[in-house]
Amino acid sequence: MAGVTLGPSGRLFGTTYAGGDSSCGSYGCGVVFELTPTATSFKERILHVFEAGDDGANPAGSLLLDPKIGLLGTTVFGSPAGYGVIFEINR
Repeated sequence: MAGVTLGPSGRLFGTTYAGGDSSCGSYGCGVVFELTPTATSFKERILHVFEAGDDGANPAGSLLLDPKIGLLGTTVFGSPAGYGVIFEINR
């Protein structure tokens, strides 16, 4: 649902709206991922799997990369009130 964010050394950061944990049902609550370039392709690493609790569920916007903080983003659902969250992933 959102594009990827270019980071240092050509790394790409992004989210998937679904996938990961099954807390949100069979489709999952979404993940944050990192793609690191290799000689012939990319190496994928999952940085966070959303679980629909305080961490939110179903990220839908692009990530912001702050060199001092890390990755910042938003989710559509989750949190105690169910209205989504602003999340931070420290690097």
